[in-house]
Amino acid sequence: MDDPLTKRRRLIQTAGAGGAALLAGCSGILDSQDGSDSEDGTDGDDGSDGDSGIESGDGDTREVGMVAEPDQQALSALQQELQSGNLTQQEAVQQQQEIIAKSIEDLKTVLSAETSIEVTEELPQLGALRVDGDPYELVDAMTADRVSALVPAGSLDVQQPTG
Repeated sequence: MDDPLTKRRRLIQTAGAGGAALLAGCSGILDSQDGSDSEDGTDGDDGSDGDSGIESGDGDTREVGMVAEPDQQALSALQQELQSGNLTQQEAVQQQQEIIAKSIEDLKTVLSAETSIEVTEELPQLGALRVDGDPYELVDAMTADRVSALVPAGSLDVQQPTG
Protein backbone atom coordinates (compact mmCIF):
# COMPACT_ATOMS: atom_id res chain seq x y z
CA MET A 1 0.00 0.00 0.00
CA ASP A 2 1.40 3.38 -1.00
CA ASP A 3 1.35 6.24 1.46
CA PRO A 4 -0.47 9.43 0.39
CA LEU A 5 2.71 11.30 -0.53
CA THR A 6 3.85 8.50 -2.83
CA LYS A 7 0.52 8.67 -4.67
CA ARG A 8 0.84 12.46 -4.94
CA ARG A 9 4.39 12.18 -6.31
CA ARG A 10 3.24 9.72 -8.96
CA LEU A 11 0.40 12.02 -9.96
CA ILE A 12 2.69 15.02 -10.28
CA GLN A 13 5.23 12.97 -12.23
CA THR A 14 2.60 11.93 -14.78
CA ALA A 15 2.17 15.45 -16.03
CA GLY A 16 4.00 18.71 -15.67
CA ALA A 17 2.36 22.10 -15.52
CA GLY A 18 3.25 22.71 -19.16
CA GLY A 19 1.26 19.72 -20.37
CA ALA A 20 -1.62 20.57 -18.08
CA ALA A 21 -1.64 24.16 -19.30
CA LEU A 22 -1.96 22.93 -22.87
CA LEU A 23 -4.76 20.57 -21.91
CA ALA A 24 -6.40 23.40 -20.00
CA GLY A 25 -6.75 25.20 -23.31
CA CYS A 26 -4.01 27.68 -22.66
CA SER A 27 -2.33 26.91 -25.96
CA GLY A 28 -5.03 29.10 -27.49
CA ILE A 29 -3.89 32.05 -25.40
CA LEU A 30 -1.22 32.83 -27.96
CA ASP A 31 -3.74 32.70 -30.80
CA SER A 32 -5.72 35.76 -31.77
CA GLN A 33 -8.60 36.44 -29.42
CA ASP A 34 -11.26 36.79 -32.11
CA GLY A 35 -10.30 33.60 -33.95
CA SER A 36 -9.59 35.44 -37.22
CA ASP A 37 -6.66 34.69 -39.46
CA SER A 38 -3.29 35.93 -38.36
CA GLU A 39 -1.89 39.14 -39.77
CA ASP A 40 0.74 37.42 -41.88
CA GLY A 41 -1.93 36.01 -44.18
CA THR A 42 -1.58 32.39 -43.12
CA ASP A 43 -4.48 30.40 -41.81
CA GLY A 44 -2.48 28.87 -38.95
CA ASP A 45 -2.42 25.42 -40.57
CA ASP A 46 0.95 23.83 -40.00
CA GLY A 47 0.32 21.08 -42.53
CA SER A 48 -0.18 18.36 -39.94
CA ASP A 49 -3.19 16.07 -39.96
CA GLY A 50 -4.61 17.84 -36.91
CA ASP A 51 -3.94 15.06 -34.41
CA SER A 52 -1.43 16.77 -32.14
CA GLY A 53 -2.55 14.94 -29.01
CA ILE A 54 -3.79 18.18 -27.51
CA GLU A 55 -7.39 17.97 -26.43
CA SER A 56 -9.30 21.16 -27.11
CA GLY A 57 -12.01 21.87 -24.60
CA ASP A 58 -15.52 22.94 -25.33
CA GLY A 59 -16.63 26.44 -24.46
CA ASP A 60 -14.75 28.91 -22.33
CA THR A 61 -13.72 26.62 -19.47
CA ARG A 62 -11.34 23.71 -19.04
CA GLU A 63 -11.15 20.85 -16.56
CA VAL A 64 -7.84 19.99 -14.89
CA GLY A 65 -6.53 18.42 -11.74
CA MET A 66 -5.11 20.78 -9.16
CA VAL A 67 -2.70 19.26 -6.63
CA ALA A 68 -2.75 20.88 -3.20
CA GLU A 69 0.55 21.83 -1.54
CA PRO A 70 0.69 20.32 1.97
CA ASP A 71 2.26 22.12 4.92
CA GLN A 72 5.93 21.16 4.51
CA GLN A 73 6.81 22.06 8.11
CA ALA A 74 4.07 19.77 9.42
CA LEU A 75 5.29 16.96 7.17
CA SER A 76 8.89 17.45 8.35
CA ALA A 77 7.80 17.42 11.99
CA LEU A 78 5.80 14.26 11.33
CA GLN A 79 8.82 12.59 9.74
CA GLN A 80 10.96 13.50 12.75
CA GLU A 81 8.34 12.06 15.12
CA LEU A 82 8.28 8.84 13.12
CA GLN A 83 12.08 8.56 13.00
CA SER A 84 12.38 9.19 16.73
CA GLY A 85 9.96 6.34 17.42
CA ASN A 86 7.21 8.51 18.88
CA LEU A 87 4.75 7.34 16.20
CA THR A 88 4.00 4.05 14.51
CA GLN A 89 3.95 3.87 10.72
CA GLN A 90 0.16 3.60 10.80
CA GLU A 91 -0.18 6.70 13.01
CA ALA A 92 2.18 8.62 10.75
CA VAL A 93 0.18 7.71 7.63
CA GLN A 94 -3.04 8.79 9.36
CA GLN A 95 -1.52 12.14 10.37
CA GLN A 96 -0.10 12.55 6.87
CA GLN A 97 -3.59 12.06 5.45
CA GLU A 98 -4.90 14.71 7.86
CA ILE A 99 -2.22 17.18 6.74
CA ILE A 100 -3.11 16.55 3.10
CA ALA A 101 -6.85 16.88 3.85
CA LYS A 102 -6.18 20.24 5.49
CA SER A 103 -4.20 21.38 2.45
CA ILE A 104 -7.17 20.49 0.24
CA GLU A 105 -9.55 22.46 2.48
CA ASP A 106 -7.17 25.44 2.47
CA LEU A 107 -6.94 25.30 -1.33
CA LYS A 108 -10.72 25.13 -1.69
CA THR A 109 -11.02 28.18 0.57
CA VAL A 110 -8.53 30.15 -1.55
CA LEU A 111 -10.20 29.12 -4.82
CA SER A 112 -13.64 30.04 -3.50
CA ALA A 113 -12.54 33.42 -2.15
CA GLU A 114 -10.28 34.56 -4.97
CA THR A 115 -11.40 32.87 -8.21
CA SER A 116 -14.41 31.62 -10.12
CA ILE A 117 -12.79 28.17 -10.44
CA GLU A 118 -15.30 25.45 -9.56
CA VAL A 119 -14.28 22.37 -7.59
CA THR A 120 -16.06 19.42 -9.18
CA GLU A 121 -14.43 16.59 -7.21
CA GLU A 122 -12.18 16.11 -4.20
CA LEU A 123 -9.55 13.38 -4.32
CA PRO A 124 -8.05 13.27 -0.81
CA GLN A 125 -6.10 10.06 -1.50
CA LEU A 126 -4.17 12.05 -4.13
CA GLY A 127 -4.21 15.40 -2.38
CA ALA A 128 -5.90 16.83 -5.45
CA LEU A 129 -9.05 18.50 -6.71
CA ARG A 130 -10.75 18.15 -10.07
CA VAL A 131 -11.56 21.72 -11.05
CA ASP A 132 -13.25 23.53 -13.89
CA GLY A 133 -12.58 27.11 -14.84
CA ASP A 134 -11.29 29.79 -17.14
CA PRO A 135 -7.89 28.79 -18.59
CA TYR A 136 -6.35 32.10 -17.53
CA GLU A 137 -7.55 31.66 -13.95
CA LEU A 138 -6.29 28.08 -13.87
CA VAL A 139 -2.81 29.20 -14.86
CA ASP A 140 -2.96 32.18 -12.49
CA ALA A 141 -3.89 29.80 -9.65
CA MET A 142 -0.40 28.31 -9.94
CA THR A 143 0.89 31.41 -8.16
CA ALA A 144 -1.02 30.49 -5.00
CA ASP A 145 1.06 28.97 -2.21
CA ARG A 146 -1.59 26.28 -1.83
CA VAL A 147 -1.16 24.91 -5.39
CA SER A 148 1.57 22.38 -6.08
CA ALA A 149 0.74 21.51 -9.70
CA LEU A 150 -1.85 21.42 -12.45
CA VAL A 151 -2.26 18.02 -14.08
CA PRO A 152 -4.50 16.74 -16.87
CA ALA A 153 -7.89 15.71 -15.51
CA GLY A 154 -7.39 12.26 -17.03
CA SER A 155 -4.37 11.70 -14.80
CA LEU A 156 -6.67 11.76 -11.80
CA ASP A 157 -8.64 8.83 -13.20
CA VAL A 158 -5.52 6.79 -13.91
CA GLN A 159 -4.23 7.30 -10.37
CA GLN A 160 -7.42 6.19 -8.59
CA PRO A 161 -6.90 3.21 -6.30
CA THR A 162 -8.36 0.00 -7.68
CA GLY A 163 -9.52 -1.48 -4.43
